[in-house]
Amino acid sequence: MSIEPIREPFPLCPLHELFERSAKSHPSSLALRKREGQGWNAYTYEQFLNAVRKVAGFLRFSGLGKGDLIGILGDNCPEWIICFMAVQWIGGITVPLDTRSKEFEHSHIIDHSGTKALFGNTRYLKGVEHEGSRPFFISMDDNDALPNFTGIVNKFDSYTEQGEVNIDETAVIFYTSGTTGNQKGVALSHRNIVSDINSIYQSVMFDERDRFLSVLPLSHAYENTAGNLLPLSVGASITYSQPLKPREMLEDIRDTGPTIMLVVPLLLEKLLAGIRKNMDSVPLHIKGLLRLVRGSATILNTCKQGLGSRLLYKNIRGKMGFG
Repeated sequence: MSIEPIREPFPLCPLHELFERSAKSHPSSLALRKREGQGWNAYTYEQFLNAVRKVAGFLRFSGLGKGDLIGILGDNCPEWIICFMAVQWIGGITVPLDTRSKEFEHSHIIDHSGTKALFGNTRYLKGVEHEGSRPFFISMDDNDALPNFTGIVNKFDSYTEQGEVNIDETAVIFYTSGTTGNQKGVALSHRNIVSDINSIYQSVMFDERDRFLSVLPLSHAYENTAGNLLPLSVGASITYSQPLKPREMLEDIRDTGPTIMLVVPLLLEKLLAGIRKNMDSVPLHIKGLLRLVRGSATILNTCKQGLGSRLLYKNIRGKMGFG
């Protein structure tokens, strides 16, 4: 069975060109954000593009350029995807590392791939250093002992010149989990990734008004492509949720009202566990009513669609951002 495309695809081009086109089309729109304390660490598309160019300028100043492999070992955050796109901007190859892997596995990936520089959170970089690998470290935290993201963005000018890249050249190397041996790299070209973006873009209706919630690891091809590069291609916004804990995730859902979120079964189980925990706060007389309603499928169906839904699930609806 074939699916008729619902719109024209994006042009096949390097990732940084696809991103730049979107950023220039939606300069004042929210691009990225993550909760920090009582507020948000947020970037508009214009701010996002400027940060990418400045990090790219730092990389070129440091002698890095076309074809160089540059790793990222850090938690999901706006700075992660900014560093990713800066590597693409200079014509480099990004090597995402999973923070949940062992330190010796990080070292294996760095040595095996020939990674020359590594962006990351300081606590992860320290672990890699202790294992003996010595790439050039760049901290995504405010660590004065290393070149750090804030200092780079404040010091360096925008680097507007883009690396010349053929769409069939490697853009990213994703490493497997290594459950049956050493982790192995899977090289994806710009054509591979943009083709995947187009396949989804032509099959699912969404646009710049959508709000994505990113909770899966950016080091995985699924979340990296469909949960980040895809929405950035259309000018949608991405909120990076707090660590995978039901309460924090539900808070982000409530406060941001996401319209799209990529999930896996384990994530749905955690989300359901959080909802069930919230049910403990439902008054006993409401719980009794819920049991009564469950006795009749017809009544339950009616209640869910009207007053019953708002009465029985008021607490859950509020926490999920549904009003």
